[in-house]
This record gives sequence, structure tokens and C-alpha cells, in this order.
Amino acid sequence: MKEWRNIDRKIILHLALTSVIGVILGIVVLSYAKLIILKRGLGVFILLYVAYVSFGKTKIKLNKNGVIGFGVMGGFFSGVFSTGGPLYVICVENTAHSIKVFRATMIGVLGLVTITRVPALAVSGILNVNHLKMALFVFPIFLLAQFLGKRTFSKIDEKLFKRSLMLLLCVSGAIMIF
Repeated sequence: MKEWRNIDRKIILHLALTSVIGVILGIVVLSYAKLIILKRGLGVFILLYVAYVSFGKTKIKLNKNGVIGFGVMGGFFSGVFSTGGPLYVICVENTAHSIKVFRATMIGVLGLVTITRVPALAVSGILNVNHLKMALFVFPIFLLAQFLGKRTFSKIDEKLFKRSLMLLLCVSGAIMIF
């Protein structure tokens, strides 16, 4: 709620609506597909994006259709692996006009996707009591991360933040491949 005023409502509206579609598609695929191929494909996509940013243009100009596409793909990979975050980072980073807007919009998008994904996984029978126990265990760590992120956010240099973001995306992509 503290970040609400900084959220880019236009971006979050497009991502929220399309992510719901993607999450539902992802959960259907999760029930029936060979996941290793999808995971490696996402890893390759993320690494290609990091290479694109590192060796040339720093921003992709995303129009409404581009944001919608990233919303569906982010939702899809959130439904399949709970790893749509890197796609949302790419989308929001290339459309948000400041770091504050980026951070607030990412918190909002990931919150909305989680609110969609958890009930959908429960209805599909994929989410069970053990998952709920693990979530309750991880929740305090999530709150601590939010607190630490808020405290350090205003102190970090924007260029350092963007470089760190690209490094994390690169590590994320490599982990998905290997």
C-alpha cells in the first residue's frame, strides 16, 4: 500500500489482465507438459535479452502489444514455474520512467500474479498442504526482504541498480538452462 502512488497504473493494468490469462495457460501446461524444455527456453530468452542490453541498445521500446505479450508470457511462466519475474522485470524496466515507478510497479505486478496463481494452483490440485507450510515458513523472509529493500532502495545508485538487475537476470537465465 505504501508504494501505491508510485505504481504505473497503465502498465499494471495491461500486465494484470494478460497475466491472468498466462497463469491459467501455464497451469494447464504444468499439468501435462515436459517442463525442462520450457524452462531452458525461458533461460535462453532471458540470456538473449541480457546480451541485447549489454551490447547495444539499453531499452526496448514496448508498445501496448509488447506489454500485453510480456504479460501473457510472464503469467505463463509464473503458472508453470513461478518464474515469470524476469519477464516482468524486462517489461517494466523498459516502460517505467523512474526507479521508484519500476520498484512499485514490480511489487504490484508480482502481488497480483501471486493472488491469481495461488488459488489457480489450489483449484488444479497442484498446490498441497506441504506447499502451504513452506509458504508460511518463507513469508517472514519475504517481509524481511521487503523491509531491507525499502531501506536500501533510496541509497543505491540507479546505474548500479540496473547493472545488478542485469546480473541477476543473467544468473537466473543460466540457472534455468543448466
